Formats: sequence, structure tokens, C-alpha cells
Amino acid sequence: MVPRVGMTELLHSKPRVLLVEEDCRVASTVKQVLQDGISHCVTWTRNGQDAVDLVDAVNPDILLVGLMNSNTNDFEV
Repeated sequence: MVPRVGMTELLHSKPRVLLVEEDCRVASTVKQVLQDGISHCVTWTRNGQDAVDLVDAVNPDILLVGLMNSNTNDFEV
């Protein structure tokens, strides 16, 4: 059963982002912009397999994937 969320809770909750990027500098910049600039809650991982494992726990509103990551075929994520 899916828990019901009221409109007020939705309006006041921070959007959740799951960021998949192996380059620490790129990930740090994106994370800073999303958290500080537009107040998103960001979870970062370096590879697609970890992202797949985290989806249920994080329940992201959006998934940002660096498509040039070398560890996995990130189109599969």
C-alpha cells in the first residue's frame, strides 16, 4: 500500500535527486548547485549499479546520470 501524502507536505518537501557521476569534481559542482542553489536533496553515487541499488531507498524525483561513466552502460540505469 502506498502511503498518502498531503499537498502541503509535497509543497514543502525538497525534491530528491539521485546523481550518478564518477568524476568527483563534476559531482561536487552539480551537487552544490542543486543543494545550495535550488534546495534539492542530493544523493550521489559513482556508478550505475549502485544507483539501481539505491533507487528504492532514495525514491528520487529525478535521476541524473553522467552518460560518459566508464564502469557501466549507464543507458541501462
